[in-house]
Amino acid sequence: MLSIRRRAQLNFYAYIPETDMTKPSDHDVQPSDPLVADIFNTLDDTLKEAFLERASIIEFESNLPRAHAECLAMIYILTERGCANSTTLYKIHST
Repeated sequence: MLSIRRRAQLNFYAYIPETDMTKPSDHDVQPSDPLVADIFNTLDDTLKEAFLERASIIEFESNLPRAHAECLAMIYILTERGCANSTTLYKIHST
């Protein structure tokens, strides 16, 4: 392990953003598909974060286009997280 003095000699600079960019509400992330975007806007922050993480994993691991990965991630969120019910989906489609 490097000593504090040795670390100072390495001239290491870290960029630390002024705001926490880990929450989906802190930046403008919108799915590319309009229907997925409508559903995304009805989710709370926790589910938005889970959706974005799942979409990224699917995109990377399956080598799929982002739009396709987002659709699969939304299906996961709606089914596995128990968010799909007829009232919610009716409100989304009726607007």
